[in-house]
Amino acid sequence: MVQGRYRCSARAFSLAACDEGPGVPHPWSQSLHAGATSPSLGVGGRQLNDSYIVLKHLAPLLGLTLDEEWEKDFVLKLDTALKLKPTDKDWARMVHTHMGMPKCLANIFARKMLGPLERKQAENNMKNSGLGHADVDVLELARKFKTAIGTNAYVGGQSPGTPELSFYGVLANFLQAKCEIADEIIACAGLQEWLERMQALVPLKTLFASTKYAGA
Repeated sequence: MVQGRYRCSARAFSLAACDEGPGVPHPWSQSLHAGATSPSLGVGGRQLNDSYIVLKHLAPLLGLTLDEEWEKDFVLKLDTALKLKPTDKDWARMVHTHMGMPKCLANIFARKMLGPLERKQAENNMKNSGLGHADVDVLELARKFKTAIGTNAYVGGQSPGTPELSFYGVLANFLQAKCEIADEIIACAGLQEWLERMQALVPLKTLFASTKYAGA
Protein backbone atom coordinates (compact mmCIF):
# COMPACT_ATOMS: atom_id res chain seq x y z
CA MET A 1 0.00 0.00 0.00
CA VAL A 2 1.41 3.38 -0.97
CA GLN A 3 2.07 5.72 1.91
CA GLY A 4 0.11 8.95 1.82
CA ARG A 5 1.75 12.32 2.41
CA TYR A 6 0.09 12.84 5.76
CA ARG A 7 2.45 11.94 8.61
CA CYS A 8 2.97 13.39 12.06
CA SER A 9 6.52 13.99 13.15
CA ALA A 10 7.98 11.45 15.58
CA ARG A 11 7.69 12.39 19.23
CA ALA A 12 8.16 10.67 22.54
CA PHE A 13 5.89 10.16 25.52
CA SER A 14 7.16 9.17 28.93
CA LEU A 15 5.65 8.79 32.36
CA ALA A 16 7.95 8.83 35.36
CA ALA A 17 5.41 7.53 37.88
CA CYS A 18 3.92 4.39 36.43
CA ASP A 19 2.69 1.29 38.20
CA GLU A 20 4.16 -0.88 35.44
CA GLY A 21 7.71 0.39 35.78
CA PRO A 22 9.79 3.50 35.10
CA GLY A 23 8.72 5.83 32.34
CA VAL A 24 10.14 4.72 29.01
CA PRO A 25 9.75 6.93 25.95
CA HIS A 26 7.41 5.49 23.33
CA PRO A 27 8.13 7.07 19.94
CA TRP A 28 4.95 7.26 17.93
CA SER A 29 4.05 8.06 14.37
CA GLN A 30 0.84 8.41 12.44
CA SER A 31 0.16 7.89 8.77
CA LEU A 32 -2.91 7.85 6.57
CA HIS A 33 -2.58 5.30 3.79
CA ALA A 34 -3.91 6.17 0.38
CA GLY A 35 -7.38 4.64 0.12
CA ALA A 36 -7.55 3.76 3.81
CA THR A 37 -10.55 4.63 5.94
CA SER A 38 -8.54 5.37 9.07
CA PRO A 39 -5.02 6.25 10.18
CA SER A 40 -2.46 3.69 11.23
CA LEU A 41 -0.73 4.62 14.46
CA GLY A 42 2.63 3.22 15.49
CA VAL A 43 4.23 3.12 18.91
CA GLY A 44 7.62 1.57 19.52
CA GLY A 45 7.53 -0.14 16.14
CA ARG A 46 4.07 -1.68 16.66
CA GLN A 47 1.01 -0.56 14.74
CA LEU A 48 -2.67 -0.16 15.46
CA ASN A 49 -3.90 -1.46 12.13
CA ASP A 50 -6.38 0.55 10.14
CA SER A 51 -9.50 -1.28 9.05
CA TYR A 52 -8.36 -1.62 5.46
CA ILE A 53 -5.22 -3.51 6.49
CA VAL A 54 -7.21 -5.89 8.70
CA LEU A 55 -9.73 -6.51 5.91
CA LYS A 56 -6.98 -7.24 3.39
CA HIS A 57 -5.59 -9.94 5.66
CA LEU A 58 -8.98 -11.33 6.67
CA ALA A 59 -10.21 -11.78 3.09
CA PRO A 60 -7.88 -14.65 2.13
CA LEU A 61 -8.44 -16.34 5.50
CA LEU A 62 -12.15 -16.54 4.57
CA GLY A 63 -11.40 -17.43 0.97
CA LEU A 64 -12.87 -14.13 -0.24
CA THR A 65 -11.81 -11.20 -2.39
CA LEU A 66 -12.12 -7.71 -0.95
CA ASP A 67 -15.00 -5.92 -2.70
CA GLU A 68 -13.81 -2.34 -3.17
CA GLU A 69 -17.31 -0.95 -3.75
CA TRP A 70 -18.67 -2.62 -0.61
CA GLU A 71 -15.62 -1.39 1.31
CA LYS A 72 -16.30 2.17 0.24
CA ASP A 73 -19.95 2.03 1.32
CA PHE A 74 -20.70 -0.18 4.31
CA VAL A 75 -17.17 -0.33 5.70
CA LEU A 76 -16.77 3.44 5.55
CA LYS A 77 -20.03 3.89 7.46
CA LEU A 78 -19.17 1.28 10.08
CA ASP A 79 -15.59 2.43 10.49
CA THR A 80 -16.71 6.05 10.84
CA ALA A 81 -19.39 5.07 13.37
CA LEU A 82 -16.83 3.17 15.43
CA LYS A 83 -14.61 6.23 15.64
CA LEU A 84 -17.42 8.27 17.22
CA LYS A 85 -18.71 5.80 19.81
CA PRO A 86 -15.76 4.46 21.90
CA THR A 87 -14.85 5.99 25.23
CA ASP A 88 -11.30 6.98 26.18
CA LYS A 89 -11.20 3.73 28.16
CA ASP A 90 -11.87 1.77 24.97
CA TRP A 91 -9.17 3.65 23.08
CA ALA A 92 -6.75 3.02 25.95
CA ARG A 93 -7.44 -0.71 25.70
CA MET A 94 -6.75 -0.53 21.96
CA VAL A 95 -3.43 1.19 22.55
CA HIS A 96 -2.40 -1.25 25.29
CA THR A 97 -3.41 -4.36 23.33
CA HIS A 98 -2.22 -3.49 19.85
CA MET A 99 0.72 -1.19 20.56
CA GLY A 100 2.05 -2.79 23.71
CA MET A 101 1.99 0.50 25.61
CA PRO A 102 1.79 0.28 29.44
CA LYS A 103 -1.76 0.83 30.70
CA CYS A 104 -0.94 3.99 32.64
CA LEU A 105 0.62 5.57 29.56
CA ALA A 106 -2.08 4.22 27.26
CA ASN A 107 -4.72 6.10 29.26
CA ILE A 108 -2.96 9.40 28.66
CA PHE A 109 -2.23 8.65 25.00
CA ALA A 110 -5.85 7.65 24.37
CA ARG A 111 -7.29 10.72 26.07
CA LYS A 112 -4.87 13.27 24.60
CA MET A 113 -4.06 11.79 21.20
CA LEU A 114 -5.89 8.73 19.86
CA GLY A 115 -9.46 9.55 20.91
CA PRO A 116 -9.44 13.12 19.54
CA LEU A 117 -7.60 11.97 16.41
CA GLU A 118 -10.13 9.23 15.61
CA ARG A 119 -13.11 11.49 16.25
CA LYS A 120 -11.58 14.11 13.98
CA GLN A 121 -11.08 11.51 11.27
CA ALA A 122 -14.73 10.47 11.62
CA GLU A 123 -15.82 14.08 11.19
CA ASN A 124 -13.64 14.34 8.08
CA ASN A 125 -15.15 11.13 6.70
CA MET A 126 -18.63 12.53 7.18
CA LYS A 127 -17.74 15.88 5.67
CA ASN A 128 -15.93 14.49 2.63
CA SER A 129 -18.22 11.55 1.86
CA GLY A 130 -21.59 13.15 2.54
CA LEU A 131 -22.43 10.79 5.39
CA GLY A 132 -24.94 12.06 7.94
CA HIS A 133 -25.26 11.13 11.61
CA ALA A 134 -28.12 8.76 10.71
CA ASP A 135 -25.74 6.90 8.38
CA VAL A 136 -23.16 6.29 11.11
CA ASP A 137 -25.21 5.04 14.04
CA VAL A 138 -23.13 1.98 14.90
CA LEU A 139 -25.90 0.16 16.78
CA GLU A 140 -28.36 0.72 13.95
CA LEU A 141 -25.82 -0.60 11.44
CA ALA A 142 -25.37 -3.69 13.61
CA ARG A 143 -29.14 -4.26 13.82
CA LYS A 144 -29.45 -3.97 10.03
CA PHE A 145 -26.66 -6.52 9.70
CA LYS A 146 -28.52 -8.89 12.05
CA THR A 147 -31.74 -8.40 10.07
CA ALA A 148 -29.87 -9.26 6.86
CA ILE A 149 -28.71 -12.53 8.42
CA GLY A 150 -32.26 -13.51 9.31
CA THR A 151 -32.53 -17.23 10.09
CA ASN A 152 -29.35 -18.07 8.17
CA ALA A 153 -25.90 -18.60 9.59
CA TYR A 154 -24.55 -15.71 7.53
CA VAL A 155 -25.97 -12.92 5.37
CA GLY A 156 -25.61 -14.94 2.18
CA GLY A 157 -26.75 -18.26 3.62
CA GLN A 158 -24.53 -20.93 5.13
CA SER A 159 -21.15 -19.52 4.07
CA PRO A 160 -19.55 -16.18 5.02
CA GLY A 161 -19.35 -13.51 2.34
CA THR A 162 -18.39 -9.90 1.87
CA PRO A 163 -20.76 -8.66 4.62
CA GLU A 164 -19.05 -10.94 7.15
CA LEU A 165 -15.64 -9.84 5.90
CA SER A 166 -16.63 -6.22 6.43
CA PHE A 167 -18.35 -6.48 9.80
CA TYR A 168 -15.91 -8.87 11.47
CA GLY A 169 -12.90 -7.10 9.96
CA VAL A 170 -13.88 -3.64 11.15
CA LEU A 171 -14.78 -4.90 14.64
CA ALA A 172 -11.64 -7.02 14.95
CA ASN A 173 -9.40 -4.44 16.62
CA PHE A 174 -12.07 -3.65 19.21
CA LEU A 175 -12.91 -7.30 19.85
CA GLN A 176 -9.28 -8.26 20.35
CA ALA A 177 -8.80 -5.38 22.79
CA LYS A 178 -11.99 -6.39 24.66
CA CYS A 179 -13.48 -2.93 24.27
CA GLU A 180 -16.85 -2.26 25.87
CA ILE A 181 -18.18 -0.82 22.61
CA ALA A 182 -17.60 -4.17 20.86
CA ASP A 183 -19.53 -6.02 23.57
CA GLU A 184 -22.34 -3.45 23.34
CA ILE A 185 -22.63 -3.82 19.58
CA ILE A 186 -22.76 -7.62 19.70
CA ALA A 187 -25.24 -7.69 22.58
CA CYS A 188 -27.59 -4.98 21.31
CA ALA A 189 -27.85 -6.52 17.84
CA GLY A 190 -28.06 -10.12 19.07
CA LEU A 191 -24.97 -11.19 17.15
CA GLN A 192 -23.35 -13.48 19.73
CA GLU A 193 -24.00 -16.72 17.82
CA TRP A 194 -22.79 -15.14 14.58
CA LEU A 195 -19.63 -13.91 16.34
CA GLU A 196 -18.95 -17.38 17.74
CA ARG A 197 -19.20 -18.82 14.23
CA MET A 198 -16.82 -16.21 12.86
CA GLN A 199 -14.32 -16.72 15.66
CA ALA A 200 -14.41 -20.46 15.03
CA LEU A 201 -13.65 -19.84 11.35
CA VAL A 202 -10.96 -17.20 11.91
CA PRO A 203 -9.85 -16.78 15.54
CA LEU A 204 -8.77 -13.25 16.35
CA LYS A 205 -5.36 -14.56 17.34
CA THR A 206 -4.94 -16.04 13.88
CA LEU A 207 -6.10 -12.84 12.19
CA PHE A 208 -3.73 -10.61 14.09
CA ALA A 209 -0.85 -13.03 13.71
CA SER A 210 -1.38 -12.78 9.94
CA THR A 211 -1.07 -8.99 10.09
CA LYS A 212 2.17 -9.32 12.11
CA TYR A 213 0.76 -7.09 14.86
CA ALA A 214 -0.77 -9.65 17.21
CA GLY A 215 -2.62 -8.10 20.14
CA ALA A 216 -1.72 -9.32 23.60
